[in-house]
Amino acid sequence: VTVTLTPSPGEKLTIDRDIQFLVEGILIFTDPARRAQMVDLQNNYGWEVLSHTLTHDRISLLTADQYEANCVAYAALAAGYGFTVDNIAYPWGEEGVAAHWAITARHFMGGFRASNGINKRETQDDYAIHRIPLGSSMTSDMDTLAEFQTLIDTTKADSRWLVFMLHIADTDAAGLQLIADVLDYAIAQGVAIVSPRKGLAEFGAIVQSGRSSQANQSYFYIRPEGLIHSSRPATGESQ
Repeated sequence: VTVTLTPSPGEKLTIDRDIQFLVEGILIFTDPARRAQMVDLQNNYGWEVLSHTLTHDRISLLTADQYEANCVAYAALAAGYGFTVDNIAYPWGEEGVAAHWAITARHFMGGFRASNGINKRETQDDYAIHRIPLGSSMTSDMDTLAEFQTLIDTTKADSRWLVFMLHIADTDAAGLQLIADVLDYAIAQGVAIVSPRKGLAEFGAIVQSGRSSQANQSYFYIRPEGLIHSSRPATGESQ
């Protein structure tokens, strides 16, 4: 049962909690002090850096070759500064079409999109992982502690993976306090707060064929615990 947080590109999260955060996006490569701080957080405190793409264009507007060039360029730039990039958070939440997904699968362990929902082990598509906005105006109608406590309770009861997407630049003081309160509640409930890499180690597929996130597409997953989950045309159920 895990919770993961994904701040938006280049943003600094200052909430004081002894947990592992994920930082995604286009890094402030031109700021040596900030860069050194991020490398230290990665190497010594378990933080993880995710890729967006180098230009942050909508993937749906890129050809397959343009998308791959973006991914390769970002990873190379990040590696040159000492970062290990294993996963991608899609710019604008878009995962693109089948050709883009094939590229993502070649270069990354998983892909995170902007879409509401708790990730369910049986049907999780590792290249279309759900994220739920927390503390920002994107979900002003549901940004209440009670709503997020319910999400955490469901995650714990059903052994699922809940990934929060943060946009600190769009979050006011009340939103920052909400994030802190949600983290405190998750910790109090014994819910692990981990990086995407660790979340995928528990919930990701050892083998993935097809995509459960795509309508009318068959899929076949083998999870780390040895269970097989697949679609069955006769029933449409996971096994």
